[in-house]
Amino acid sequence: MIDIVDLIDKAIMKSVGEQTPRSYLGASGLGEPCDAKLWYSYKHPKQVANPRIHRIFHLGHNLEDVLIKYIRDAGLVLHTHDENNEQFGFKKDIIAGHIDGVIELPDGPALIEFKTFNQKRFDAFKKVGVKESDPKYYTQVQIYMGELELEKCLFMGISKNDCEIHVQYINYDPIEHNWAINRGLEIGKEKERPSRKYGHKSNFNCKMCDYRKECWSDAGDDEA
Repeated sequence: MIDIVDLIDKAIMKSVGEQTPRSYLGASGLGEPCDAKLWYSYKHPKQVANPRIHRIFHLGHNLEDVLIKYIRDAGLVLHTHDENNEQFGFKKDIIAGHIDGVIELPDGPALIEFKTFNQKRFDAFKKVGVKESDPKYYTQVQIYMGELELEKCLFMGISKNDCEIHVQYINYDPIEHNWAINRGLEIGKEKERPSRKYGHKSNFNCKMCDYRKECWSDAGDDEA
């Protein structure tokens, strides 16, 4: 018997290996709490090496297409690409980003952002809102709104467990936008790795980081 899953994963990683690493700081990452990780992601970008994570990315992209269809079928106007079929976005120095779209609402245009969640994260998003449940996403949409001069965002989350949809409207926060942009520009200028947020490589966030090996190469086992 052939191992179909293994063949799929090898095909995924082959495709990933053929992609050119991006040469900019993505707006989606500027809410990253660790300066060191953000610096590495710009100075030494690398692709995620786990095919399962890429399958999660692909599922998210596919569900995004479904949500776009639902919105348009509901009679709402949603802009996702320009006249050259390029995804809307922005570039500011070393920072760039691409948005999911702009939706026409009765009180004016709004950024629209789609996110897929596992059930635990979806429940948290519903309970406390994205600023508390997923601050990186909150920072991401603030950057988009600021750079594209939009005053509000329709943030739509969908549960991958049962396809429940929850929507939150978020107002533009210029303080968050300016802080994130300025932080990204400053970190991008650093010649050496900035400080790590976490005090030991055994921290869960460090264990899950793609840059753990190089970031902690100068540390002994007893570093706190």
